[in-house]
Amino acid sequence: MEKILEVDNLNVSFNTYAGEVKAVRGVSFELSRGETLAFVGESGCGKTVTAKSILRLLNPPFAVIKPESKIICNGKDVLKMSEKELCEFRGDEVGMIFQDPMTSLNPTLTVGKQIMESLMIHKKLDKKAAREEAIHMLKMVNIPSPEKRIDNYPHEMSGGMRQRVMIAIALACNPNVLGTSRRKNSTPLVGRRRICCCRSIIVHLPTGVNIVCLSVKSASRRRLCSVIPIRHPAGSCTRKLRR
Repeated sequence: MEKILEVDNLNVSFNTYAGEVKAVRGVSFELSRGETLAFVGESGCGKTVTAKSILRLLNPPFAVIKPESKIICNGKDVLKMSEKELCEFRGDEVGMIFQDPMTSLNPTLTVGKQIMESLMIHKKLDKKAAREEAIHMLKMVNIPSPEKRIDNYPHEMSGGMRQRVMIAIALACNPNVLGTSRRKNSTPLVGRRRICCCRSIIVHLPTGVNIVCLSVKSASRRRLCSVIPIRHPAGSCTRKLRR
C-alpha cells in the first residue's frame, strides 16, 4: 500500500527553566492510503505533541524537534519545508481538528468567514463561491439551517456545533491526511455521538482522506480505525490492531 505519512524516530523536547523535558522519544508509525489510524494513550503521553510536530506547529526554541527525527508526508520532508511551503502544506495537504473549539475558533469572526478563509487562500475561490462552499461544508457536518448559521459567531453555537464547525474547517480543502483530537468531556454526549457520526462519514468520503485520530480510549475507536498503536509514557508504540 502507498504510504501517505511516515514518522520515524520522532524525538521532541521542551526547554524549560528546570531543564530539558523529553516529551516524545523515538516514536515511529506510518499511515497508508485508505487507512484510519487511532493513536491511543493516556493524558500527557505526547499524542498532541506528535500531531503538532507533523504540522510543525511547535515553537522553537522552547520546543525542539531533534535532528534524528523524520516526518515524510506525500513524499515531502516536512522538517525541511520553508515557511511558505508550510503555509501551503497546512490545511491543503494536512488538516487538524483541535481539542477545544472555543480556543481554536476566532471569537471575533463568524464561523462562515473562518471556513471561507482557507477556501480563498488554498483553493483561490472568490468570496461568493467560498460562501457557497462553506454552506455546503456546514450541511455535510449536519449543522441545522446552515444558510443562517454561517453568519453566527462561535459563542452563539453549542459545544457540539462548534466542534462540527472545526470539522468543516479541517475538511474544507480536502486534505489527504486529517488529524482529529477530542478532549474528554469537552462536548455533550449528543454532540459526541454526532461527531462520531461525522467521523464515520469522513472515513468513506470519495476524496480519500486518511485519518489520524488521537484518543485516550481504544474501545471507541475500534469501529472506525484500521490501525491502533498504543502510545506509552516511555515513548514506544505498540501495534494493537490492524484490519
